[in-house]
Amino acid sequence: MRLKLVWAAELIHEATQENRELKQEIEELLLENDRFRLQLEQKKTQLALECEKRAENELKMKREIRFLLEACIKAKNDDQEEEDY
Repeated sequence: MRLKLVWAAELIHEATQENRELKQEIEELLLENDRFRLQLEQKKTQLALECEKRAENELKMKREIRFLLEACIKAKNDDQEEEDY
């Protein structure tokens, strides 16, 4: 009977130790998961900022193209007016 109690106590002790180890492993995995989530959010934010910057650059380029086209049209019209006189 005493041997069975000692054996049961050892099993309980081992199970308790394994339980602690599993809890520690879970905590580490949760921390790693949180770290990955933060990295993902940072990448998403970085991508959004890059997309916004790209859109601003495209808009600026379109304005410059429009300005140049209008300047070319004006110059062409001025040349035609001079030829007409």
